[in-house]
Amino acid sequence: MSNPFEIFLTSVVAIHKPDGSCSPTLKASVENNRIEIHDNAIAVDEGDLVVRDLPNGKREYYKVCKVEYKDGIARHIPQCVVLYCIRRKEKMPSFGSHSLVTIIRARGTPDEKTWEAQMGGDRARTALFYLDDRVKTGDEIHCELFDEPKIISKVDPVMILSGPSHWEAEMVPQSEWNRRRGATLPNIMVTGQGARVNIGSLDHSHQDFRHADDDNAAVLRVLEEIQATIHHQNLSPAASKDASLDVDQLKIELQRSKPDKSKIGALIEGLNCLVGVADKIAKLTALLQSIGLFHKP
Repeated sequence: MSNPFEIFLTSVVAIHKPDGSCSPTLKASVENNRIEIHDNAIAVDEGDLVVRDLPNGKREYYKVCKVEYKDGIARHIPQCVVLYCIRRKEKMPSFGSHSLVTIIRARGTPDEKTWEAQMGGDRARTALFYLDDRVKTGDEIHCELFDEPKIISKVDPVMILSGPSHWEAEMVPQSEWNRRRGATLPNIMVTGQGARVNIGSLDHSHQDFRHADDDNAAVLRVLEEIQATIHHQNLSPAASKDASLDVDQLKIELQRSKPDKSKIGALIEGLNCLVGVADKIAKLTALLQSIGLFHKP
């Protein structure tokens, strides 16, 4: 029996699955992020990608958020599948397969944030995320497949001709992350009251570090302010990522037992070129000068 409603199916679409498989082309009705397909044999799930071919040769991309299978009325209204979607500006990458994970950022701080995401990759050391997730170094990844949470240690955008496609992240087990961070801390032996300490157990020289904790906290606060400013600037994804990495490198360098002043100076010089952070850079250099870790040229 012919479908009298077929005249309304003026669009051509295909369903792309996260595992990389793709349906044949289908006739559909597309209107206001609502897609109707009169083929109940096609399997569609939340998270699938609908690709619509336009008459001008371009394509539109829709992420499926909800699926409704409607029975119709015999000999009057045919069965159909209704997809409620979000239109995307860029094609979603195909990750081969994905797992549902929970991401926690800045745990235990006022800025703590938690959300669920779809993660591709090998799930051992490499993770792939969609652009909307905007993962950062230090984010925790929780998944029932892991023996322990994993921490993102590095993030890079994967670029295509039209711009970034998705994020590729390196991740390590939380225990390894904590071990790496702990290894950068100096060996400090307290030798008496009044916060006078001996740096390195074999060195009997004494330095007064009574204000070290306050100074370090102040430096960290300024670095966090700079990083927050970077995220709110109208920078390209690549420039924003590079600047954030420079701040992360500064944090790491300042944790070393013997921070490299030339490296600190080079990182600060690079950040000083950004718009909107000059006052914070001035505050940072003043703090670092006070503890002998920065010298103006």
